[in-house]
Amino acid sequence: MMKRPKSPPYHPGQKTRPKKIRARSLGPLRESNFGSHYFYQRALSLMRSNYFWEAHEYLELVWRVSNLEPRQFLQALIQICAYQVKKKQDLLQAKGRLRNSIRIRLEKFCLRDKKSYLGVTSKEINNWIE
Repeated sequence: MMKRPKSPPYHPGQKTRPKKIRARSLGPLRESNFGSHYFYQRALSLMRSNYFWEAHEYLELVWRVSNLEPRQFLQALIQICAYQVKKKQDLLQAKGRLRNSIRIRLEKFCLRDKKSYLGVTSKEINNWIE
């Protein structure tokens, strides 16, 4: 398991924004490599530790180089991160719009019927968008 960051999670407007992450040779995410894809695994580790802003930075890098199906799923994870940031800011209207968009995007992956997709369980997703 990856280490959690030393500083507390970033929340917009509360402190200095973290440095941007730079990737030099980042390959696309596939069902065959998600377990060894460092940036994707780092993002999941951050999400599981409630570092949603930081996780979205990693997810966006992976999203940019990935193909159609994983790209749609990554977009949903990015939206989950945004939802959690809005939740912390108590922006109710934005939270509602994001939650609906996330559910629509994830219907395609039928997480109700599957135990997980790319290492993310339906239970985790439900916890993140409750």
